[in-house]
Amino acid sequence: MSENDVEPYKLRDLSRSPESWFWALMLRPIDRRFANHLRLWSRHFKRSFGDFISTSHLVISRGGSTSQTGVPANLLLTSEDYQARLGLQGLEIGDYPHDHLRALTPKGAFSRLFAGRIVLIPRHMNEVLYIEEPIAFVSTFNALYTEDSRVMDRSAIAAMKGIARYLTSDVARYLYALFGKTRILDSARLEKSDLESVPFPFTNLADVELQRLEAMDQNAITAFFAQKVGLDAAFVQAVTEYKLFRRGYEDAQVPAFALGPPDAEIVGHYQSMLFSRLADHFGAATNFECRVQQPSTSEHFALMSIQIGQSDATGAALIAEPLFDAIKANMGFNPHARIVFDAAASRVSVAKPWTRVAWTVEQAFADARGISEEVLRSGAAA
Repeated sequence: MSENDVEPYKLRDLSRSPESWFWALMLRPIDRRFANHLRLWSRHFKRSFGDFISTSHLVISRGGSTSQTGVPANLLLTSEDYQARLGLQGLEIGDYPHDHLRALTPKGAFSRLFAGRIVLIPRHMNEVLYIEEPIAFVSTFNALYTEDSRVMDRSAIAAMKGIARYLTSDVARYLYALFGKTRILDSARLEKSDLESVPFPFTNLADVELQRLEAMDQNAITAFFAQKVGLDAAFVQAVTEYKLFRRGYEDAQVPAFALGPPDAEIVGHYQSMLFSRLADHFGAATNFECRVQQPSTSEHFALMSIQIGQSDATGAALIAEPLFDAIKANMGFNPHARIVFDAAASRVSVAKPWTRVAWTVEQAFADARGISEEVLRSGAAA
């Protein structure tokens, strides 16, 4: 382990809010940047999912047992059988007896919760469904409903379908990782309080953009969200990478291909994020030249040379031997870059494991910060 592997925190920052420990221990630097921006945005504009529920006069509640609901056990959907009974397994043939439930009067508020025209939310969040017909379910599920579903018009129903679409979108799944303190450790559930804290860029059920959401594809939803909350292409890249790769780390797992070599497209995305962040650190007008040397079949580390400001007219070797030796002394099999700065040549030399996990856009974000810190320590930026 080197000093690049250690992130310092002040006690006052860790005790600032209930999320502080979670953010410090579980989120990467790029995730913390987005989480902080989105928390401030949603609080300022009152655009969390909980705010939306309140403004729209909706109710979110969970199901219950037979004794709690007054509904026979054979009518209560469970996490094991709801897909088959609602016809969600491909054939669209379900056997749930909606008419039998319609003839009953569940206890108290369960009569409205089980009346249909709801958004059914399993705690695992792998799918969220708009359900038109009456259904009853156990406490494994939450559901979003109105006090009187009979007065819902077509636009309100379209908005409910939009809610279901949003909550299963790529961007929402990334938000669950940012705000779901239990989900990233236990992907079996997302707590109701965490769900209500997720940013939700819609005002109420009359929001036309929400009503149109069901017809939008995943990329369009991600781009729409980024535009609404004031984030740029870096956020879109992070969402895409979470969907394709980083989601595999949920529930303390490791993606099978994490230690495999990155392809040219992956390296390109890494470099794009790296240059974007370096431009933020050193100024948009600063010129950067980068060369990447892939390892031979008997090696495990790629070498990267980044020329800052001035053009490398000398045609020097990708990484000078003394610098490579300095890097090699601290090499380890983790995603962090080993960085050495040559102030005289204005060149950064970097060694990185040639693995997929080391060439992510979130790692590029962290590497850019490491490069900036190395330059500042040298005094070259003074």
